[in-house]
Amino acid sequence: MTAPLRTVSLAARRRFNVLGPALVLVLMLPVAVGVGSTLNAEGFERYRSTWLDASGWSVFGRSLGFGATAACWALAFAWPVAAWSSRLGAGARYTVLALAALPIVLPGSLLAVGWVMALGRDGVVANGLGIDKPWLTIYDKPVAAAAIGLRYFGLAALPMAIELRRLRLRSGFDHAYGLPGWSRWWWLTARPVLPAAVAGFVLVLVFAINDHIMASMFLVQTYGTQVLVALNAMLDARLAMVRCMPMVLGGLVVSYAVARRLRGASVGETHVVIDGESRGGFASAWGALSVMTLALGAPLVALAVRAGSARAVLAAFGEVSDEFQTTAVTLAIAVPITLAAGLALARAWRSDERAGRFALAALLVVNLVLPGSVLALGTLRLFEAGLLATWRDTAVPLAFALVARFTPLAALLLFAVGRRESATRRDAAKAFGLRAWAIARHIDWPAQRFRLAAVALVVVLAGATELEMAVLLTPAGDTTLGVRLYTMIHTAPDALVSAVALAYALALAGVLIAAGAAVTMHRHNGAPRG
Repeated sequence: MTAPLRTVSLAARRRFNVLGPALVLVLMLPVAVGVGSTLNAEGFERYRSTWLDASGWSVFGRSLGFGATAACWALAFAWPVAAWSSRLGAGARYTVLALAALPIVLPGSLLAVGWVMALGRDGVVANGLGIDKPWLTIYDKPVAAAAIGLRYFGLAALPMAIELRRLRLRSGFDHAYGLPGWSRWWWLTARPVLPAAVAGFVLVLVFAINDHIMASMFLVQTYGTQVLVALNAMLDARLAMVRCMPMVLGGLVVSYAVARRLRGASVGETHVVIDGESRGGFASAWGALSVMTLALGAPLVALAVRAGSARAVLAAFGEVSDEFQTTAVTLAIAVPITLAAGLALARAWRSDERAGRFALAALLVVNLVLPGSVLALGTLRLFEAGLLATWRDTAVPLAFALVARFTPLAALLLFAVGRRESATRRDAAKAFGLRAWAIARHIDWPAQRFRLAAVALVVVLAGATELEMAVLLTPAGDTTLGVRLYTMIHTAPDALVSAVALAYALALAGVLIAAGAAVTMHRHNGAPRG
């Protein structure tokens, strides 16, 4: 039995998976088409006027400075969360990190409205303190950067928590060398975690300067707001794409770095609990809970105060019924395709890793870190001519953009949770002549169904709150939830906007509670864990 299994395994490792590169090419079409639209005389003129002029680099420099400030805030918020989660068991650790990542999947417009209602010039805080002219508001850059850092601090907490978890074994030897407190913290904790902190800093920097919505609502001028001006005021798609080019190049660098990092990361690690390693656990727990309460509680409480009553929130559900239907139809198209493509890419990624090849699937991470407007502009170009033009005024373009945007996220999650999987069962099934459909039904599906449901939930939350692409790709006469909330900010009274935003947040919370209940029932009933 060993020889056939070994033969099958070696053949599987050497076989080049064609499906993975094909999916990468298809899903990167929007980026390629968008960049290609600038490679002509008009595009070159915009390159010259933007990047050969000091004003273009000045805006980009201010964007980097603002993004770096937000990233520094995010690291400060992420440290207690990472320190606390590294001391917890697996279930509690995943719950804490999931809560830290929750603000990322909430609509940027919802969080921005909450912060404006809380810390605006006429916000809840100013009114509560009786201050007519508050000296510090959300429109001040340090405060705006802190609010954006609170949205993305989960991106920094994740790599830091992983690294701190790996360092748990060392904490039992810190007294053996008689190191003082700060030296012990620096040499045994901070310095080893520094690469993970740098990775988190870069991730938050990229997402912060790509956040067009929150920056524009906080009246902070960044290159992202300049992209919105080019699209909405100047109606110049080529100029918007030209202004996004530094982030296209930066996204490719981040994608390559992610691929290299995951390829070099060790898989089979064990963690030993050492007596006394939980010192400082109370302080880190208090800090982590304070950060997560501030990230979610402050804007939501401000929305509740502005909404006025529970009746207004209930009435707001009726206000967005049509938008909910449009969003549901779009997600019904996009989510199954995203899961199927993500699963295929994750399998191709693992195959390339086992064979020692560079994983082309990792390049798709560029779609995740790029501004959504880049994918939207490329998708518009794709659906302008030919057979695709017949679907131009339907939900298909937005669904395709969502698939291109979130398939890398699905593939990354499925690849990460599936790295410890052994190929023995699949190899055995192939050795005994089982067909691909039988292997998928009896081996893959029982092991994958639970994690696919979890990834589907993440994609649904992220897709339902997507705004930048929806603004450009939603058909005329239809509106998604994110777009409706964004337009109401500029046209509706504060009380109605707050009620709709709070209703939106409660709906998302209901989805998360239902998912948590399903997880609890799944484990309580003894179902096989995927």
